[in-house]
Amino acid sequence: MIDISLITVSTDEADDLAKCLASIYQEEHAFSYEVLVVDNASTDGTRELLERYPAVRVITTPERMGYIENNNLAIAQAGGRYLLTMNADVVLQPGTLAYMLDFMDKHPDAAMGACRLMFEDGSLQLTCRRFPNPLIYLSRLPHFLGWIPGLKRLADNRVARSYVLGDYDHRTTRTVDWSISAFFMMRRSVVEKIGPFSDDLRQPFYLEDVDWCFRAHVAGYRVYYVPEVWATHLYRQSSVRGLNRLSFVHLANILIFFRNNGWPMLLGKHRRHR
Repeated sequence: MIDISLITVSTDEADDLAKCLASIYQEEHAFSYEVLVVDNASTDGTRELLERYPAVRVITTPERMGYIENNNLAIAQAGGRYLLTMNADVVLQPGTLAYMLDFMDKHPDAAMGACRLMFEDGSLQLTCRRFPNPLIYLSRLPHFLGWIPGLKRLADNRVARSYVLGDYDHRTTRTVDWSISAFFMMRRSVVEKIGPFSDDLRQPFYLEDVDWCFRAHVAGYRVYYVPEVWATHLYRQSSVRGLNRLSFVHLANILIFFRNNGWPMLLGKHRRHR
């Protein structure tokens, strides 16, 4: 079986995807791997870019689909022991994949492993977090509504800092509740047990990573944050540019997550195996 299936979804992201693919192929890998790219009905030259990478398995969608369903489409066709969903705007550093593979092999209790992600300016992206609750989302409102004058300064509060593990130095490996799906290395056997990203969630994305990690915890596995290796996340967040459709998708997925997982969370089923 292939060691790692790297899965990337590209929606008119040819420039970023070019950097992502170059970072994957920048070094010789001692392990077996495959690269699957879902071309999400792009019109920006993505197809021409992918023609320069004949080893890449290209999945072309005839019409635009959501990030969740595109990843699940590729997961269903992937053959790796580990399934790594990686955003098209992520650029790997040399040695990151080999280190993560070795780490996951040495930690059979790990459902998912995530490396450290850095912004393009070299600053740390706070990607590993605690599971949310209504109080946390209330404390995060100033962050999402920071485009409203006077609200952004309220985003830095005690509850919000706790949510993003503000009390953790992000330098040593540890178990966490969840980490964002921009670099999300799942163990195939766990995916086969609990399923891929939830298709209950509204498209295109939001909370697919929270939900999957929660189900993994309930099933008795752990999630690890591994900051010893890293990647650059170019990261262009569209949902904070005022109130838009994605804002309502985010809210809908919050409600769906609590509908599906509220009772197990209240009963502490995700904490039983710690």
